[in-house]
Amino acid sequence: MVKVQTEITDPIKDEIAKVSATQQRKYASLLALVNVIRPVLPKHGLYVRQAITADCYADFYRETNINDSFAKYYMTPNGGFLLGNIYITTLIQHESGEWQRDHMQFPWHIGSNLNIAQSYGSTVTYARRYSLSSIFVLAPDDDTDGEDLGTGIPSIHSDQSKQEKLATPMQINFLQSLINKVPSTSLQSILEKEGKNKVEELSADRISKHIEHLKERISKVAAAIPTKSHN
Repeated sequence: MVKVQTEITDPIKDEIAKVSATQQRKYASLLALVNVIRPVLPKHGLYVRQAITADCYADFYRETNINDSFAKYYMTPNGGFLLGNIYITTLIQHESGEWQRDHMQFPWHIGSNLNIAQSYGSTVTYARRYSLSSIFVLAPDDDTDGEDLGTGIPSIHSDQSKQEKLATPMQINFLQSLINKVPSTSLQSILEKEGKNKVEELSADRISKHIEHLKERISKVAAAIPTKSHN
């Protein structure tokens, strides 16, 4: 993995997400991520695979009446629903049999149009992208495609066209995943340094700088680990 991380570069941002009526952001699609990861792995005897499972809070084919207590409890602000959770396990395995894996959980939302299949596919794509980015320490950055899952939840950027842009949910999640890999760093220490009380108050620019700093630290630690020679 040391050599892999030195060869894999951050993917190009080949997709555009609409953040508000006047704002757009670029992000790296799943295909862009795969294109920078797939060519490198075979050279080092590695392969990656992802397993998906999901749970659902109720049968939405029967319980879709907004007057039901269930529907009221799980309804999002604009008429969507929280369906359940999607779980993804990303496994990297070496031909020697050694392996590394990450297991993550993502909320599964659905829009008011109740297109269950589409919401499932969108959430799975988001989960695969985020999990690959985390395990290979890549930064798709500026990603807001979580807003395309039909959640009906207003964008945190919707009223910021004239203000400093706040960090996106994916940037926040990505920062936390990197912090978990660096024991000497904590979210609280970053907030104190920035003079903030909550991570949601960090700007997109500042959180990007912390992400890059943590990536550099992780890469340096990985490079310092001696590699095993195979006879």
